[in-house]
Amino acid sequence: MNSEQIVKNLQRYFNAKIIGSYIFVEKGMLKIDDINDIDVIVHPDNIENVYKYLEDFGYKQTIRMRDGDFEKKNELRIDVVKSVKNVFSVATLIAEKFKRGSETDIEQLLKIMKQKYIKI
Repeated sequence: MNSEQIVKNLQRYFNAKIIGSYIFVEKGMLKIDDINDIDVIVHPDNIENVYKYLEDFGYKQTIRMRDGDFEKKNELRIDVVKSVKNVFSVATLIAEKFKRGSETDIEQLLKIMKQKYIKI
């Protein structure tokens, strides 16, 4: 099962919410190859079960950048977060990425702009 299918199951079975760049993929603004991870938020009561679920599908927990980063060879990293101030709308996510200004964020925003406004 690939990372996109895993995340859909996390949404279905654990009421996980998408909070990062994968929102752009869901909206057709970026391709899956344009992002490097999928960020999800889950209720703290579900966190251990989500960790076990990911491990059952071959994901290994790596650095604890937030609450839990899980990696599997040849798949997108899944970052599990148990608390966040808010789940971003597309507009807010764009503003946050611009404000944060990391190289990856700017690359994603440029791809969205080119796709939306520059017809090649």
